[in-house]
Amino acid sequence: MADRLIDYLLGALDGDELSQVEQFLNCCDAETRRRLEMCRQALLPLQADSTPPEVPDGLARRTCVRVREICVFRRA
Repeated sequence: MADRLIDYLLGALDGDELSQVEQFLNCCDAETRRRLEMCRQALLPLQADSTPPEVPDGLARRTCVRVREICVFRRA
């Protein structure tokens, strides 16, 4: 069950798996709790990427136009 700690911290477990890991954590030893906290600390930088970046209006259209221009240029 200790191999599911990262999945637990990332919120990647379904209902049954989540319940199993939470039960495991309720009765685990100090070493497992220490590993859980180390994993939690290691994942903190990911929070900076939790909000998707804002995409400028028209980016997809401008990108397609630019790709088309490059393809036409290379054919010539």
